[in-house]
Amino acid sequence: DAVPDGRLARVSDYVALIRDLAVLSPREALAEFGLDDAGYLEVAAAAAEAIVADPSLAAAIAAGLARR
Repeated sequence: DAVPDGRLARVSDYVALIRDLAVLSPREALAEFGLDDAGYLEVAAAAAEAIVADPSLAAAIAAGLARR
């Protein structure tokens, strides 16, 4: 899980959000996942905590971003 018990529980969901943020306006990208600014900050903080707890998540996210 990318963010256990979070809004984006799977690594693939988190990767999709990052990809959307790269190509859509921030509002559009966040809306795709039902997030607002505060929700995004919550997800980002939870993801950072999850990566600190399990550094292999960073590699999983990078691998997901490397796929086309």
